[in-house]
Amino acid sequence: MITMSVQLRAALIIGAVLTMLAMLRQIRKKKVQIDSTIFWIVFSFILVLMAVFPNIVSWFARLLGIISPANLVMAGIILILIIKMFLMTLEISEMKTKLRELAQNTALKKEIDEFRMQGKDE
Repeated sequence: MITMSVQLRAALIIGAVLTMLAMLRQIRKKKVQIDSTIFWIVFSFILVLMAVFPNIVSWFARLLGIISPANLVMAGIILILIIKMFLMTLEISEMKTKLRELAQNTALKKEIDEFRMQGKDE
């Protein structure tokens, strides 16, 4: 049975701690909302769980027919980050649409106000 190396387990824990610290720092600086950091907190927690309980990762690797648990960890991280990027792309597209609509509404209101002001001057 192949297990995760101590180096990989240490890297997972260090990566999780650094991610958590970065998120907490951004929250303190008010650069990110707390609800936006929930993903990263859960992601960090999962990394720590994988490092602390490597037998679970080994079991899933065997179940999925993956030779090395390290390959499963890396593939899992890549998959999770791809899904996160996709969800963020959807969110950005929605925000762009709302911003365009807001800009158009603001421009229309400005035109209406200017038209009313011209009508009062006459």
